[in-house]
Amino acid sequence: MFLRVLHALGLTNLTDEDVEHYERLQPESRRAGAVRRGRTLQTVWEMSETPVFKKESSDMDVTTDVLKRFWNVVASIGVMLGLFAAIISIVTFLKVDRLEEYFREARGWKVTLSLSEPTTDAEINGYITRIAGTVDFRASATDAESPPKMNLALREHKVALVPFVKPLSEAKWWWAQRSPVVHEDGSFEGSVFIGEPDGDGVGIEFQIVVLAVPMGSVSEGDRVVNLPSSNVATSDLVTVKRVK
Repeated sequence: MFLRVLHALGLTNLTDEDVEHYERLQPESRRAGAVRRGRTLQTVWEMSETPVFKKESSDMDVTTDVLKRFWNVVASIGVMLGLFAAIISIVTFLKVDRLEEYFREARGWKVTLSLSEPTTDAEINGYITRIAGTVDFRASATDAESPPKMNLALREHKVALVPFVKPLSEAKWWWAQRSPVVHEDGSFEGSVFIGEPDGDGVGIEFQIVVLAVPMGSVSEGDRVVNLPSSNVATSDLVTVKRVK
């Protein structure tokens, strides 16, 4: 229509037949362009629905889910560590409080320890040696007049005898040994390790001492640089040498 107006105004060099011919072709051309544009849009839409796009979307969902689970686990671990730290703090506080009460009570005790076997400068054959000695425990004035059964008195007041051994070659660790057996009369006997079964320790001197400590404060196999200060009594220090 616009071309016909221009032609009527004499602004074109076309003939009437050319204008009519062009107007007959123009609607079909417009429809063809619309169809092409429609197909292009349809093609783009179909591409967005292809498995490739769906796969990428699925991978993103999986990644997001994994990250959420990871942070949930991290948060749970944080909560558990916080609770664990709180429990440790409470237990430590109670333990210290019990020890303070224990030693307040222990101020009135009279405890003596002596180690009679082995003797100083003894030569030890093998990696195990026998220990023996006596303990005298008096918790009250009544006990001073009438000696109690020592094994029961120690158990009642939660006192344990623990031997410690240290190789002088290293001069570093004291090793806690198994508690000896205490008899009613206060005598005790047990054994300690002097070196290793494979011969490690031969030719080396070892120190042995027995401590009376709060029951449960030291376990067999514990190693310490310094002897526990939380002891009620200490025997004499004995130095022996392993010869084979």
